[in-house]
Amino acid sequence: MGFKVFVFEHDGLWLDIYRAFLSGAQESLETVFADTPQSAVAYLAQNDVDLLVVDMDYPSFDGFDFLDAVKKETPHAQKPFIMATSEFTDEYFSSKAYKIGAVDYLVKSENMDRLYNRIKLIERLKRLYGGNR
Repeated sequence: MGFKVFVFEHDGLWLDIYRAFLSGAQESLETVFADTPQSAVAYLAQNDVDLLVVDMDYPSFDGFDFLDAVKKETPHAQKPFIMATSEFTDEYFSSKAYKIGAVDYLVKSENMDRLYNRIKLIERLKRLYGGNR
């Protein structure tokens, strides 16, 4: 059984970067991408994932709004998530993300290696301790 990472990202360039960066991952890592809130929530309502990577920077809402929708409309309320941003670098946003349970809060342009390391850590923890959380 593989480890499924769901990446919610609206920017086409960043989607390409995520795809390229994560495609070199081990075979156990399966990555699914969505670029609209509707497609993301629809996918998550019907499919299981192990980790969410959530973009903070959307034109009409932010990653917190998306996570609220995920909690209300999908069975993924307790799944670990990482928030990623290229614009919201103020400490207020990272602090808020950690308060609601983020595993990490990353500035995308600076931390792709850190993102990969966090994904692999969560994968190892799931393998060691099992469970659906």
